Amino acid sequence: MAYNRNPTTPNLVLLVGRAPRFIGIAIIALGVLVLLGWIFNVPALMSVLPGLATMKFNTALLFLFSGIALVNVKANNPYTRIFAGLVVLIAGLTLAEYVLDWNLGIDELVVRDAATLAAGGADPGRMSLMTALSFLVLGTSMLLKKRPLLAQGLTILGFVVALLALVGYLYGVEALYAILPYSSMALHTASAFAFLSLGILASQDDTPLVRVFVSSSAGGIALRRLLPFAILAPLLLGLVRLEGQYLGWYDTDFGAALYAILNIGMLAWVVWWTAVAVHRLDAARLEAVEELQQAHDELENRVQERTAELAAANESLKVSEARFSGVLETAHDGVISIDEQQRIVLFNKGAERIFGYKPEEAIGQSIELLIPDRFSKNHRQHIIDFGRGDTFTRIMAPDRTEVKGRRKNGEEFPADISISALALNNERLFTAVVRDTTEYQRTRDALKASEQRYSLLVNSVRDYAIYMLDANGNVASWNEGATQINGYAEDEVLGQHFSRFYTPEDVLQGEPDRVLETAIKEGHFETEGRRMRKDGVPFWARVAVTPIYGEGQTLLGFSKVVQDLTETKKAEEATRTSEALLSSVLEMLPVGVWITDGEGNITRSNPAGVRIWAGAKYVGLDQYSVYKGWWTETGELIAPDDWAAARAIQKGETSVNESVEIECFDGSHRFILNSGIPIRDEDEKIIGAVVVNHDVTELKQTEAKLRRYTEALERGNIELQMFAYTASHDLQEPLRKIQAFGDRLQALTNDLLSEQARDYLQRMINASNRMQALIEDLLTYSRVTTKTQPFHAVDLNAIIAAVCSDLEIAIERAGGVIEVEPLATIDADDGQMRQLFQNLLSNALKFKAKDRPPLIRISGRVLKSDVNRTSLDGATSSFYEITISDNGIGFEEKYAERIFGMFQRLHGRTEYEGTGIGLAICHKIVERHHGSIIAHGNAGQGASFVITIPMRQVVQEGVGL
Repeated sequence: MAYNRNPTTPNLVLLVGRAPRFIGIAIIALGVLVLLGWIFNVPALMSVLPGLATMKFNTALLFLFSGIALVNVKANNPYTRIFAGLVVLIAGLTLAEYVLDWNLGIDELVVRDAATLAAGGADPGRMSLMTALSFLVLGTSMLLKKRPLLAQGLTILGFVVALLALVGYLYGVEALYAILPYSSMALHTASAFAFLSLGILASQDDTPLVRVFVSSSAGGIALRRLLPFAILAPLLLGLVRLEGQYLGWYDTDFGAALYAILNIGMLAWVVWWTAVAVHRLDAARLEAVEELQQAHDELENRVQERTAELAAANESLKVSEARFSGVLETAHDGVISIDEQQRIVLFNKGAERIFGYKPEEAIGQSIELLIPDRFSKNHRQHIIDFGRGDTFTRIMAPDRTEVKGRRKNGEEFPADISISALALNNERLFTAVVRDTTEYQRTRDALKASEQRYSLLVNSVRDYAIYMLDANGNVASWNEGATQINGYAEDEVLGQHFSRFYTPEDVLQGEPDRVLETAIKEGHFETEGRRMRKDGVPFWARVAVTPIYGEGQTLLGFSKVVQDLTETKKAEEATRTSEALLSSVLEMLPVGVWITDGEGNITRSNPAGVRIWAGAKYVGLDQYSVYKGWWTETGELIAPDDWAAARAIQKGETSVNESVEIECFDGSHRFILNSGIPIRDEDEKIIGAVVVNHDVTELKQTEAKLRRYTEALERGNIELQMFAYTASHDLQEPLRKIQAFGDRLQALTNDLLSEQARDYLQRMINASNRMQALIEDLLTYSRVTTKTQPFHAVDLNAIIAAVCSDLEIAIERAGGVIEVEPLATIDADDGQMRQLFQNLLSNALKFKAKDRPPLIRISGRVLKSDVNRTSLDGATSSFYEITISDNGIGFEEKYAERIFGMFQRLHGRTEYEGTGIGLAICHKIVERHHGSIIAHGNAGQGASFVITIPMRQVVQEGVGL
């Protein structure tokens, strides 16, 4: 007797089996929503609450890939390996960026993280270190199908990381979800990782953890009851304890004691609850053991009874032999025995009835007495050949070709004849059993005509498989519809058992036999299930089986009708999937969604909508007065017929983002953007409406704050302009006097002063000159945004020529050469462009190498269309790239970003003159033109600056902007 060592709970097995698919769909939906949030700049989709960390674009993309891999993980198809591999690849590259301090350009490949960049954060757009590690661990676990224990360990590690982040949010411990500055794991990211880990664990059904979890054993019960408690109870109790302390209800000592008491109480209750369940399971096991022993005793009794029955049957067999002669005489069929000379030696009552001869008339006569003359010669030879062979039994004309007998009156009749041979006392006897088939032939002819009509009808059916089975379940007929559905030709299945149409699992469980038994028992049987085609592909089918009986309720076989439900099942599955996805999306959408019927009654809503209105009232169009609202622009009360839903249903109007102030059902007021669209059927008849409420209350409040901040910024700009005016007039005036009187003092007293005094005086004059240069550079830097000219078409060739003319003396002194390729005409501020090129060329001449004259190359190109980018004002434009390279002293690549900072110098003031503001001015000019500037350096070899600017500026900026 087989014993199940791992009993399971069927409902749990079903739930765990479906969990990866449903969790995968939810993860996909979350990823899609956050991606849409980035694409359309919806902050509510990027972060759960204002002020919290955002889920980065790459994070949402990897959640989309992870969800697809998880949905397909049970099907064992290549999608899981492909998308899990993409997750591992992108997560690994991100980790490499952190560890090796790289920037591979994958973090803002699709969208820019303007918020992080504006906040001064490092690495905008990059997912956090904890997020990348979690993706790497969980993606690897989905790839390790052949290493279940390692895969389970990695999955648990991923869950632990997510749990740490969730605990950090719950307890306000930032260190648990933010390892690096500007590198936090978002709240919904941590939640998604927790659910993704659970989905992957559920797919690992060949691991000890899952086997124990779904087990109906004591271990399974203990695991399911104790594990959730072990995770949730300390978290919740700790939170209660801390909240009480924060509110001042008790001190730390009392809180610790309360935490211990609650832990003891809940632990004791869970242990008692689990112990009761285990006790019940053990009692059921003992009861089953007793029943098993009782069944064993009953089996032994039955064996003894069967042995006694066999002995009695042996005695009955002896009695049966004595009765054989009586049975022979009463047999309906004719029984005739002949010797080797083919003389009749036995002629029973059945033969007398069939042939009309009395036994005494037939015995001793040749068998040819009973055979038509035309068959006599062949029949004699057949008997001789049969006697020489090794066969002891044969049916004459098994294919029911013409076999005739002759009665006493000369009448011929069709007959079925079987013949057998028997050696008795060194003599061979042949016994024939003869059946008169006259009535059978009449019936067969009628049946043949009926079968022809039936065959024509059945073979004309193409949508159903209609075929017959014999009493043993072998295929006896086959129509064209069966060929189309099952894939077998008629000659491939006739005589074959119908179990070949079932899946191997169903055959092992005896499903084919159960179907026939149920049909016999109930008179008809219908079911739906999976069947197998010839190519091994399973399909859904509806099957009806009906037993067919002959005279005396003799089972002749079964009729079977099969309908292919594959497309129906696909449609049902698609409907279920669509409904589940719609429900998930509605649950997760941050906007309120209301669906009404044609009368305006609400048939469906989501939690966000109920939350916005502080409840829900499902009323029809004639009761829309219960909704209180005012148009934001005019302040007028909204009439019942003016709501978006009413206009969509009654007039077929579509409304988009109508600004409305509503009175919620709890009396509070909110601002929403209200949209409505009619729902139409195939005949364009309006059957309902969809209404979307976007809560913009916080946005309205933010707009008010933004207006205050804008006013403050405008005041700051005015003060900045006043400062610039003061710097240009008041600060430079004392400097000019210092310079003038210093020059006079130097000229008058140069011969009278000591060498040290002359040095002090020269230093003072040099310091005032540097101070004036610094003030002028600061003024230039501030005027990049405060004193500007509108953008217009600027010929860069003319700008370069003018700058080279201004620097003609410096170029000659340095012995430099400037090579300029033809440049384009772009939209720009010509004054600022001149300042930009003058700063860059002056630096190239200043930082020349000592062993070679300066060589400066200027080139430009239009970037290809596939690398076009969207400018800061939202327009899409071709970009122009300008490269200025030199062969000077260069710099180390690690300083490529630092050199654009204010007052950043890589060399001492005694080596090279300058204020350290020139490149900062260049950077600000390029930014004002919605472009970028990047520096590349090689110490001792030279440097190059790559400037990328839109060729066309869509927003025309004016002076002072």
